[in-house]
Amino acid sequence: MFTTYVEKMTPEKAAKILEGNTANRKMRTSHVKHLAQQMGKMRWKKTPTPIVITKRSRTLIDGQHRLQAIIMSGASVAMTVTEIDDHLSKEIFDVIDQNKVRSLEDITGENSKVIKPISYLLRAGTKIKSPTPADMYPFIESDIGARLKIYAEHKSSTKLWKTTQFLAAMAVAIVSKKISWSQAHDIFVTITSEPITEWPPIFATLYCKLAEETGRGLRRSGMTLENDVFMRSYYALLNVNSAAKTIRIHKSFVNEMKADVFSTLYQISPETFD
Repeated sequence: MFTTYVEKMTPEKAAKILEGNTANRKMRTSHVKHLAQQMGKMRWKKTPTPIVITKRSRTLIDGQHRLQAIIMSGASVAMTVTEIDDHLSKEIFDVIDQNKVRSLEDITGENSKVIKPISYLLRAGTKIKSPTPADMYPFIESDIGARLKIYAEHKSSTKLWKTTQFLAAMAVAIVSKKISWSQAHDIFVTITSEPITEWPPIFATLYCKLAEETGRGLRRSGMTLENDVFMRSYYALLNVNSAAKTIRIHKSFVNEMKADVFSTLYQISPETFD
């Protein structure tokens, strides 16, 4: 019924197997590019999940994205291949890929309040649109991860202070030394446990403005640093010692903010920018 083996899959072999790709769903180019990037960086690991083809007709049942990524990257990688009897093809095809995809939180075992801010910074601050565990680990194990792990355990009755972009802004501001760890910690404890009358004025303004503008054109994309929650939170952190009670984001500040993010991420993992 099944024959399973491991072979070194070259771009030529991948192209030959793809000639039998007649029944699969439409190929997702973004996923192929992501896999090709991992292969090009030598991050691809052989897994038990096989390329599935039929023995006689050589119809491809599963694995089109991996095979196309081999062609795109030009890399040759070890692949598990399973050949099945032709009469089983429909039965296998109907159930394959139905398992729930494991999240980054599942794979790394980390709190979502650690994973999501790091994932946001990578998606918005680099060319990595779908971070893998290999992309994430250098940052989880860095000062950014250490700070986020502390915040993840702290309870807050105000949702804003537990959002992905606010936590990301806190982590970058601390690691880039725009604000000291002790001061950032004092601010975080105050805004998460004290009434708004006790907050630093600029954080009270931040909260009120974001609450007022919710649903009225706030930029909330998780794919750009020009996210209103991230930008305004970063501004509040950098200006907490000033007399400023308003938040005005100018182009010069946006450029400085982006430079801080890029510099912080690069210092932790230069390979991320290869």
